Amino acid sequence: MVSKIKEWLSAESVSQTLKAAFDDKIQDIDLTGKVAKNSLNIIVIFLLTILYVANGYSMEKLQREHNRLESQVNELRLRAVATNAELMILQKASNISQSVQNTGLELKPSNVAPYKLKR
Repeated sequence: MVSKIKEWLSAESVSQTLKAAFDDKIQDIDLTGKVAKNSLNIIVIFLLTILYVANGYSMEKLQREHNRLESQVNELRLRAVATNAELMILQKASNISQSVQNTGLELKPSNVAPYKLKR
């Protein structure tokens, strides 16, 4: 049976018939014409893909910058709190009078309460 199929496929008329059928199908497929018709759509899709990838990279860059700035803000906030605590300690009346005595100035604390100036 296999030999009969080989003989049938090797027959010239069958091979010409198959060749003609495939040629018709190949002409029907004609990818070049479809590509030419849809070239604008292909270009738009290509550009949108490039924009999509570029947008992803730029967002990653912005996210890294945001994280860096956020850590800097946290560091500055901690420094501000520490500096404020030091300033509160230095502004105490006892610390001021002690630092004035250490510098050798002949200043005395006032015995009169401060008053508000009117405009």
